[in-house]
Amino acid sequence: MFSPMEDLLHRLESRHGRCKKKKKETKSSSEQQQSVKKISCTDAALIQSRRIPFGNFQGDQIYRNRIANAEPAELAESGHYSIEELVLPNCTSALCTTFSAGNPAWLQQVFANVDRLLVMKPPPKSMSDNTNTSLGLGPTIGNAKVSQMERRSQEMTAGTEKSVFLPITDWFWVQARPNTGGCLHAKVMLFRSSLGLRVVICGGNLRRWQWMQHRDCFFVQDFPVADRDDRVGFGDELFAFFTQVTRCETISDQNMVTARINEVFDKVDFSAARAKLVISFPRTKTETETGLSAGGWKHLSIAVHDALVASGMGERDENIDSQNSQPTENMAGGLPNIVYSNSGSMGNIQPDFLLQMYQAMNGKQEPAPRSTTWEDVVQRVRCMWPSIATACKTDLLGLKGCSRHIPRCSLNDIKRCYRNIIFRDAIPNPQTLATFQEPWKRFGMAEELSDEKRFHPATHGKFLWNDVGVLYVGSHNFSKAAWGLHNASPKNVEVGIVIATPRMLNGRPNPTYELWKDRLPCKLNAESSPYYAAYAGLPDLINQHPYGGLWKRVYENVANKSFVPSEAGTSCPSPALGDMLCDSSDDEEYWQH
Repeated sequence: MFSPMEDLLHRLESRHGRCKKKKKETKSSSEQQQSVKKISCTDAALIQSRRIPFGNFQGDQIYRNRIANAEPAELAESGHYSIEELVLPNCTSALCTTFSAGNPAWLQQVFANVDRLLVMKPPPKSMSDNTNTSLGLGPTIGNAKVSQMERRSQEMTAGTEKSVFLPITDWFWVQARPNTGGCLHAKVMLFRSSLGLRVVICGGNLRRWQWMQHRDCFFVQDFPVADRDDRVGFGDELFAFFTQVTRCETISDQNMVTARINEVFDKVDFSAARAKLVISFPRTKTETETGLSAGGWKHLSIAVHDALVASGMGERDENIDSQNSQPTENMAGGLPNIVYSNSGSMGNIQPDFLLQMYQAMNGKQEPAPRSTTWEDVVQRVRCMWPSIATACKTDLLGLKGCSRHIPRCSLNDIKRCYRNIIFRDAIPNPQTLATFQEPWKRFGMAEELSDEKRFHPATHGKFLWNDVGVLYVGSHNFSKAAWGLHNASPKNVEVGIVIATPRMLNGRPNPTYELWKDRLPCKLNAESSPYYAAYAGLPDLINQHPYGGLWKRVYENVANKSFVPSEAGTSCPSPALGDMLCDSSDDEEYWQH
């Protein structure tokens, strides 16, 4: 059964011509132009009624996305929301950043009746001049290019139906190339209405597939309108982030983008911000010497320190360069202070990086010694990663599409006695089951899957948690590229938040602490995950997964770069697997256009 929102979106998709079984009607160019931006008054009213009113998010909780067609159904009462519900009612302007985006047909359904929209994302690979092409990114340093969003539509010409692309009024792409360099990997959504500003910080991209079929966790807070601008702290850092990733090539583009940013932040009161912002920006040595912060793990340690002080769990250390606010053991109820991590990518994990992150999550800004050993960190850090047993119960195509597995050579460098303790099975939380036929349509295999085959959604949520009650949620993966190492700057542009709450309150277990823990996208008390099961290579899974031969065919096609879309008659070079798992068959044609 579909939820009311999913049923509404399905009807909207059909109405806008995305359902291929529906007979398309010929429209004149003027009629098409008028239908590009607006939907019917009835559907607009329904969408507005489903959106969560302003003031419902106080910034003291975390939430998870709602998986489509899930059993049991995921409800708002248990902290599950769809991306459509997070858009403010009567939203006039929105700013979003994302690593990748679906086509505007889906964005129009999500942001229906939002007057002005800017979506900042890395430029496409076709613009590349000095890029890491394996990620499909364009130039990673310079000024942003602005282009108007276009909606794919159909028209009849001489009895032949063909695609046309029509501009969407006041909606723009900003192909962000941060002046600091690096890859824009941050995921932030800002929605502005006459009542105030809603801030959403998450780990999921602006893709239908990720929001409806991958598990993510996110932070939301509503900030009211004030008589004057009050951007001290959280608001000031967020405003600075958007200005740094949107420096444009032309004066006219810059003026438009600056006006949009000022409009969204105008007279917003951030004084009630519950979270501390964490930002990563690649910086050159010259920039750091002039006082510009690279953020990363150092910013994380400052945010944790401030969060501990704000929650009454630590004392302020005025010497910001050598903080020493590590919580005492009794703050964790006498338990060892262990840091748990979950992300879509880990890469080559080394003991100095683990110790550095452990110290940062305890408010310490001291770089970890390069001589750190596995013995120094084995009882301090737990890396959540799906075992083979868990992967076999998960949508494996989604798991591969949203994860970058640990290189086997890197994992084998860790002694078994250490890795069997550090790596823990990432058991999904909750253990929702759903069908995942849509991604397999890209491989022409959906008809071979039965509706009875239901799996857990792949986990894409990124978090850091320790027993004291400090929680990080955002876009950072658990990697050196996201956080930096020692005095080296991060390589990615990232955004996240830190919130803290004591484990015990007035001598009793703190319900907020337990609620945060219950809403993390995977369970923390899982058994150790044997090294061979830590997703260190997909061949281990091919013959064990219920998809069996289906997955083997996909894996071989990707490995041999011989992927043939189901609607195409000729072979084409295979892109990254995540790029192939688009929101619909419209995506490929739109981005080529």
